[in-house]
Amino acid sequence: MVTADAAETTALNVEPPMAVESRRREAHDSLNSDSELQDGSHLELQDLAVDAQNRPASPGLGAQSLLLAKKESHGPPSDPPGHSPARWGIHWQHPVLLLCLFGGSLLLAIGHDYFYSTLDGQLESTFPQKWALRVGNGLALAHKTGLVAILALVNTQLIWATLRRKFMALQDIDGMFRLMGSPTALLNRHLWVQAKTLLVLAGIAWLMPLIAVVTPATLSVTSSVRSYGMQFPVPTVKFDTAKSWGTYGFNGIAITGASSEISRLLSAVASSVSYIPSTAPFPNSSYDLSFWAPSYKCVNLSEAVAEQSAHPPQGRENYYNYSRIQAYWDAEAKLQGKARIEDGNAYLALVPNSSLNAIFIRSGAYFWTAPGPSPYVALVCQLYNTSYDVSVQFENGIQSITPRSIRYLQLQKFVDTGLESVTKVDYDPAVMAAQTENTALTASWVTHLLFRDFLVGNLTLRGDGALGVSKTSLMRSALADCDEMGAAINGSVWTLIIGDSTPKPKTPTPYSNYQPGLCRNTTLARAIEDLSRNFTYSLMAASYNFSRFTDQVLVNVASPRNFYAYERLTLITAYLASLSVVLLWMGVGTMALWRNGIASSANFSALLCTTRNPDLDALARGHSLGADPLPDDIARVKLKFGRLHVGGGEPAVHAAFGLQGTVTTVNKGDKLL
Repeated sequence: MVTADAAETTALNVEPPMAVESRRREAHDSLNSDSELQDGSHLELQDLAVDAQNRPASPGLGAQSLLLAKKESHGPPSDPPGHSPARWGIHWQHPVLLLCLFGGSLLLAIGHDYFYSTLDGQLESTFPQKWALRVGNGLALAHKTGLVAILALVNTQLIWATLRRKFMALQDIDGMFRLMGSPTALLNRHLWVQAKTLLVLAGIAWLMPLIAVVTPATLSVTSSVRSYGMQFPVPTVKFDTAKSWGTYGFNGIAITGASSEISRLLSAVASSVSYIPSTAPFPNSSYDLSFWAPSYKCVNLSEAVAEQSAHPPQGRENYYNYSRIQAYWDAEAKLQGKARIEDGNAYLALVPNSSLNAIFIRSGAYFWTAPGPSPYVALVCQLYNTSYDVSVQFENGIQSITPRSIRYLQLQKFVDTGLESVTKVDYDPAVMAAQTENTALTASWVTHLLFRDFLVGNLTLRGDGALGVSKTSLMRSALADCDEMGAAINGSVWTLIIGDSTPKPKTPTPYSNYQPGLCRNTTLARAIEDLSRNFTYSLMAASYNFSRFTDQVLVNVASPRNFYAYERLTLITAYLASLSVVLLWMGVGTMALWRNGIASSANFSALLCTTRNPDLDALARGHSLGADPLPDDIARVKLKFGRLHVGGGEPAVHAAFGLQGTVTTVNKGDKLL
């Protein structure tokens, strides 16, 4: 038996098409007015309706399925009364987008340069390096993205301009659309012949990321030594505790000599031929320091007489008669008896009884019979109150002191200066407070005692050439290697035989230990002055700065620190090159845009509207899934975008991609639907 539903289905299958269409309209109107259908059912019926509409009619198709399909399908839009033609013209969005992208990329480049310029030369700690790199990479990537977007827009216009001019194989058209997204498209040999401009453009686009590599690297961190100033306490020379420098006799009330500690300091300075370095405030630093201290000035006898004659004696100086140095010199020479220079002394130093301040020094051969000038010198070394202005520098902890100004203020005299209070000491607090102003004079007196004990004595050349040393510590220092000493001791100098009434030249045994390079200032006078200054500088050393005297001064600290270094020329060159190239291609794209007459795109909608062609429908049979790679049977089919031909060969009013022989060139302004 046949049921009623089966009979109804059979009736539907045999009804003419007009009846089916009439029935679809009725079902459509009925379903549109049905308000009881739910949202979930609506979506399911929509899918069913699409399937039912696209499938051919089958005997088993029910009326309900057809009605549901008709309900969800709105059908093709009806043609308007008059066909509106396709509109030519370039929409403002495209050129505005190009200009905005270019302007934004330019601003990013300027911002990148400004950001790196602000960091150039700055300490890395002011802005952490990791954030500097992040910001730089971000600006470079944003710049690169803007330029690549411009090239992509230009590429699209050139693709459509190319497809309007020539027929190209379908696989080559695919390659053109893939140039900006797949580097393998650059290997398409056909494009090297038919689309050279597009290939060059795509190659530039693929190289554009190099901008994001080069420009961030123009900022680096380098370690360099830079100086900065800061107030810092540094060792200095003061004499507030100079009373501890002396040894005391007469029941502890008079200075009789120098203490062992200060004596060791002079010995260390003399033997090292330099000053004892002080502790560096910083390994690499420098500062200027001013102080005053006693120091020796050594001049020839004639100069000393001239200087003293210019100062008339005052007070107790009348008794000591400081201005009569020449007379004292002669008197002391006679008092020495057999120790006279004439008797073979190469060096003789003494302190005249009539002057507590001076040291007389004679060196060299008194009777000179060898060719050339005599090396005999007569020196007067006197202690002066001296002003020091020095530059102290430390390099990797090694100290160097450079005098900027050393001025001898006045001769240090130990008469009419309260010498009695200086050479006596009282440890009662009240008495010590009253004697504070005399500590500097104490330092001068002890300094004079030190140098007197060190220099006074004699060196004698015996007849057999042997060298005799009496009292003086000269041979334990570099003073023995000065020019005058070498001339007297060295075997190249003619000397005298002791006890012979008639001077006779004789060459003694060469003095093999003579090393003139150790005498830094070559002459004995300058070497003694240098020793005096080095002794003063050594008072700042940590081991001899007894009370750790310091001054607060401006210290220039030079330390290795990390600074930003910006290679601005490299960044500007990279950005200018990229912007210039893109600007050139913008001009090429603008020409293509003007020739096309419209702003073309690679959107799906553009492909949909430009592929409405029955020939393409036939070409796509069996390939409607669009699988990749493209099958060989259609890969070499050549297409061109242009006017389609109607059956009689006349150009149609429709533009689309077409096969060879079915399309003609479309021109800007043509009337098309």
